[in-house]
Amino acid sequence: MTDAERAALVRAKNREQVLSQDLIVVGGGNTDMLLYMLRRHGLDAILHEAYEKGIVLFGLSAGGIYPTRGGSTDSFHSVALQPLDSGLGWLHFLFSPRHQAGMRRPLLKRIMEGSNLGCNVYTFSHAYAADDGVSLVFENEQLVDVVSDRPGALGYELKLELTNGSLVARKTAVETKLPTRLLP
Repeated sequence: MTDAERAALVRAKNREQVLSQDLIVVGGGNTDMLLYMLRRHGLDAILHEAYEKGIVLFGLSAGGIYPTRGGSTDSFHSVALQPLDSGLGWLHFLFSPRHQAGMRRPLLKRIMEGSNLGCNVYTFSHAYAADDGVSLVFENEQLVDVVSDRPGALGYELKLELTNGSLVARKTAVETKLPTRLLP
């Protein structure tokens, strides 16, 4: 059996296994490495097929970023958070997990407002964010619920607004707290 035949067999088995599930959980970790491995092993296409088939996908941290256009990450082993513009893009917005932590909130706003950060994600005018313990529930790319297992933890929606100044138009990312239901 050739390497190509072996790889095709593994992908077929992976596809069968993934598409037979009711729920798929993708955990946290290094977002950049997760995206690389999903693409390398053909799981990006298989997970997208599962998504389109209506299988519930649940993601934590990096697992929440991968199906979106991108967001912020500490995957690049630098001291500071960095923009990430290589998400799989099934969900047409940016996402920021652990939004309450450190520089995540201001970085997401800077990305959206078009600060020169060396990436293309700032062309998107819509983002969602979640504090630790918060889950955003989407159906057909529409937000339908926000739930939390922690009092005070919230979900957020950010939209880019264009305001005209005296000389130039300015883009401002406006953050709105989403009604968040506390789970018992």
